[in-house]
Amino acid sequence: MAENTSPARKFRKSILSEFQKYVSNTNAEFDTEFYTYLECEYDKVKIKLSKLFNEGTSELLLKAEKNGLFLISVELFTFGRLDVAEDILDNIPGKRVTASHLAGILNRLLPLPPGFSPFENPNAIKQWLEEKRSMLKWDESLERYILEDGQY
Repeated sequence: MAENTSPARKFRKSILSEFQKYVSNTNAEFDTEFYTYLECEYDKVKIKLSKLFNEGTSELLLKAEKNGLFLISVELFTFGRLDVAEDILDNIPGKRVTASHLAGILNRLLPLPPGFSPFENPNAIKQWLEEKRSMLKWDESLERYILEDGQY
């Protein structure tokens, strides 16, 4: 049987090394264990960021937490969590950060119109998501989102 090489799986594996120390399995149990870990970390980071923001913490000190939220959101997105797309768009690291290219997952897994870019027009993607959210469905076999009308 051929190995699944969907864009979602490729992205998951591309940043797995960042989380490998937290996940004990790399076999068939990997996805479930990794997803559970990510959900827990996502909740922790969202709470911590909210607390830091409410305390008036400087943007410089928030940066590391935002970068962490970005990475976790990218990974959750590859599992079909559409709700984290805005966290990806809102927390793309600066161009000098190697991981910033991971925001491209939005173009790979969403049926976005041509020319939409998380780097150049993130607000257009947010608007598109707002309009299309109810029509977007995660296709488990393709590991990507499709519009209910069948568009990719």
